[in-house]
Amino acid sequence: MTDEKTIRNDNVDKTSKPIYANTFRLGFTETEFIIDFGFRIDDDTVEELDTIAIPTKMMQNFILKLFGIARMYEKKFNTNIGFAEIIDGDKEEE
Repeated sequence: MTDEKTIRNDNVDKTSKPIYANTFRLGFTETEFIIDFGFRIDDDTVEELDTIAIPTKMMQNFILKLFGIARMYEKKFNTNIGFAEIIDGDKEEE
């Protein structure tokens, strides 16, 4: 478990030559979002390269800032990129 301001990084293999990740898997617990990076070798085989865990509060703040930036972009350029419907739609359901 990590505290609210620390991103945990569990390097799987620190000794081999670098391989670029070409796939990832997302997961979460009550306290953190977990991202596993891997290299897909074939349809059934993925070599896990690295895992990071981002505290839930940090991820929530990032998402809220992203929505705020999207709304400012929509207003400034008078365009619809779809974030307003997501945010306003949630308010209507409450």
